[in-house]
Amino acid sequence: MLVDTKFRDNLKDSAISYQLSVISYQLSAISYQPKACSHATGMAQG
Repeated sequence: MLVDTKFRDNLKDSAISYQLSVISYQLSAISYQPKACSHATGMAQG
């Protein structure tokens, strides 16, 4: 069964864009966490 190369490329691009959106979501979650952590440690140190 032959798959059109253009269709396969589009599938690959959509998978890559999905992974990038997941990575950007994880990065935003990670960048949000240290603020809460630093706030908690600041309260503990203060």
